[in-house]
Amino acid sequence: MSENLKQIVHTFYEAVNKGDYDTLRDLYHPKAVYKDELFSVKGKDVHVLWYSALQPEYKLTAVCNSVELIDNTVISHSEVSYYIPSVNKKIHLKKKGTFKFEKERIIHHVDVYSFKSWCIQTFGIVGFLFWWTRWLKRRVQVQAHKSISVNIYSAH
Repeated sequence: MSENLKQIVHTFYEAVNKGDYDTLRDLYHPKAVYKDELFSVKGKDVHVLWYSALQPEYKLTAVCNSVELIDNTVISHSEVSYYIPSVNKKIHLKKKGTFKFEKERIIHHVDVYSFKSWCIQTFGIVGFLFWWTRWLKRRVQVQAHKSISVNIYSAH
């Protein structure tokens, strides 16, 4: 079983790189939760998030550098790159992913990365000066959720 959980995470990264939304959707439990610096979504909204992220204009790629199993949790270290059309910027982040499972499907997925790095890459000097403020983080989170909401009906 432990190797199966690690393989699920490898399959996750393969699906991201192939833009394979159907596989990603099937990897997640219907009651899954996904969290990172910008998003906190659950259930079908996890599907909406991935459907949105895999749109061709974002050019999302991910390289999984390592996976390790600790109890029934898989920890991954990866590098992701994607393009944000609204600010005409390419973003590159190092992430630590934590995947928990129920019935061999992802039930809880948390990605941790440097919000400071994200802000600097996205907003330049403004991101460097204000990355630490609650105002900027909240504004970015609201805009991020709006950007995926346009895909809410297509992803189901």
